[in-house]
This record gives sequence, structure tokens and C-alpha cells, in this order.
Amino acid sequence: MPEYSYTCDEEDGGCGHYFTVVQKISEYKALKKCPQCNQDNLRRAYEDDIAYGSVKKSDGAITIGHLAERNTSRMSSSQRAELHAKHNAYKGSDSALPDGMKRVEKNKDKPWYRSSNQGDIKNMTDTQKMNYIRTGKKNG
Repeated sequence: MPEYSYTCDEEDGGCGHYFTVVQKISEYKALKKCPQCNQDNLRRAYEDDIAYGSVKKSDGAITIGHLAERNTSRMSSSQRAELHAKHNAYKGSDSALPDGMKRVEKNKDKPWYRSSNQGDIKNMTDTQKMNYIRTGKKNG
């Protein structure tokens, strides 16, 4: 169940009281009055709200990748095949792209981190590396 956080807004003359309420989503109703000073100065503290979900990881880190894996593992093989076909349908030909769209040509050049400097940098001492980072010159 979600935990909703509220604070009695001191800028509006409230008492600054902070509290949380655990409610079902279906029963959610924004609170108006502060339970401590009984004034209408409550403000939702969205940054502190907590929603407890059914996805759990041992370290607590849940990423979009974890959710995607969970969702695809629940699909049947025919559903996965249909989704895969839909996702890759545009790759067949240029006519399959939406109107006004075109394919981006891939750059044939090596990215900067795959440059010929890499071997030279590996052979540098720590001091030379620091100077190279600072000045951009290999022998500086």
C-alpha cells in the first residue's frame, strides 16, 4: 500500500507538522486539515511518498530492465513472438518506416574511446596520465 506524506505548510501560517498516511489507492482521498493545528494548510510532500510494489530485489534496486524481464517472463511464447515481430517490423525495408522518416546512416569512424591513443595511454605512468588529462598533450 502506498504511504502518502503530508506537511502543514509553515509559509501559509501552518504549524510545520509532518506526518504520513498509509492508504489503499482505491481509498485515496487528499487530506485538507492538519491533525495537530486543525488548519487547512496541508501540502502533499510528493518527494517523500513511498509505494510498495510486488517486485522485490535483495538490494532494493529495481530498474526498468528488471520490470521488463519480469513482464516478458509472464508472457506466453506466442505473445513474445508477436511483440518481437512488431518491434522488428520496420527493419525490413525503407517503405515500412512512417512517412517523413528516414534511416540514420551509421558512422564508420571509430568512437573516440577506441582511438589509436589507447595503447599509448596504457603505457603512461600515473603522473603522465594526470598531465595528459589536464593538458591534452601526451608529452606535456
